[in-house]
Amino acid sequence: DFDGINDYVFANGVALTLNNADNSSNLPLSVSVWVYPDESSNTLVFGFYKNNPSFLQGPSLWWLSSNTFRYYDESTNIPGPGLVFDSGAYDLNNWHHVVVTISYGGGGELYVNGSSQGTFSGGYDQARLDKFSIGVDCDGSSGGTCADQYFTGKIDEVAVWNDNLTSAEV
Repeated sequence: DFDGINDYVFANGVALTLNNADNSSNLPLSVSVWVYPDESSNTLVFGFYKNNPSFLQGPSLWWLSSNTFRYYDESTNIPGPGLVFDSGAYDLNNWHHVVVTISYGGGGELYVNGSSQGTFSGGYDQARLDKFSIGVDCDGSSGGTCADQYFTGKIDEVAVWNDNLTSAEV
C-alpha cells in the first residue's frame, strides 16, 4: 500500500539480471503487475533506469491523471520525447492487471485486464539497466535520485521475465 508521499520499493537486482552477458541488450522483457490506484495523478507504477554512462529512463509504467496507463521510455530518441503509448481509461479504486511485453527487436504490447491496448515499436534496448523502482520516479535531472511522483494506491504481484510473453501467457 503506497501512500503517495514516501513509499517505494527498489529491486535493482532484477534490472541487472535482465542484461545479456555482453551488455548489448536488456530485451526481451515482460512485466506483470496488479495495480489499484487510489487517486488520479501522474505517478510511476514501475520503472527501469540506466545510470551508465548517462541517466536514462528505460521501460516504465505510469498511472496518469486521465485514469489511463502509459508505457514510457526514453528509447533512442535522446534528447527527444521518448516512446509514449497510452491505454484507454480505467476506474479508480479497482484492481487492474497490467502487462508490458517487449520483444528482442523492440516491438511491444500493453495489456490491461487481459485485453491488448495495442502495440508499439522501438522499445528501449540500450542495456546496462541498473535500477528498478516500484512506486516512485527516479529523476535523471537530479542524478537518478528518487524523490517525486510517488504512487498512491496498491501494487501487488510484480513479476518480471526476460521473455516476451505471448497473449495466451498474459
